[in-house]
Amino acid sequence: MTLIELQLLLDGSGVSDILLPGVIDQDEKPARFRPLPQALYFECNSAYLKMETIATTGTMRISIVDSIEIPFHIEEDMTTAVTSLREQCLDDADGSNHLRAIRFWALTEDEAGLCCAAAQLDLVNGQQIFVDPSYHFGMRIGGSQQREIWRENWPVAKQAVERLMSLVDDQ
Repeated sequence: MTLIELQLLLDGSGVSDILLPGVIDQDEKPARFRPLPQALYFECNSAYLKMETIATTGTMRISIVDSIEIPFHIEEDMTTAVTSLREQCLDDADGSNHLRAIRFWALTEDEAGLCCAAAQLDLVNGQQIFVDPSYHFGMRIGGSQQREIWRENWPVAKQAVERLMSLVDDQ
């Protein structure tokens, strides 16, 4: 996928949910959800904007998928699951949360698609959702404070070029 293809797929969309995959360990009482923070899914209209870490490189792959996938090997006594982060992460959880722009740092395009060092979704309501793949266990999600933590702690951040993909005409 190219940046132009991503822009065309997301044009006019909003974020209706943010989903975190995981597993349920049914041997624990009560059953416990264990997140797998290597991937996040932003539900945008009828598709998912998937952000997935690339091993422990501190980078992530960006793609549009039709369904949520949990590619990790899980134990027999575990069940795959997802949880919604909408109430915890979106300022207006019941609003339309239309995308204004997506910002990428150190964006590269290759035959496998789009990769970047970090991404930020800018919503029309002014909210910024920053996705940081440099966390040792997977992704961190937050606002401008998480972006500043990433800039201070991740060596790539200091020289990473920001690239804006605008989704709204601000006339």
